Amino acid sequence: MANAIDALDRVVEPIQTYMREQGYSINSLASETRIPYASLRRRLLDPEQLTFKDLSRIADALHVTAVDVLPQPTKQHALADGRLAG
Repeated sequence: MANAIDALDRVVEPIQTYMREQGYSINSLASETRIPYASLRRRLLDPEQLTFKDLSRIADALHVTAVDVLPQPTKQHALADGRLAG
């Protein structure tokens, strides 16, 4: 279960990166996605509340695909999680 929660937490990282790169605040992203500010803020703080519809709306606003905002498994993540031996 911890791996699923870790994966959800990593969903927020690419979203925040795209937001930073494109100059979005939570307020401006909320406006663009039509997700109420309080709801978007809460979902970014607690990614378990994010739905695919939310991710799709966020991706559209950031001009990327929904897949782009999902974390990509990497060897570094696996090593950090202890799932692979160096």
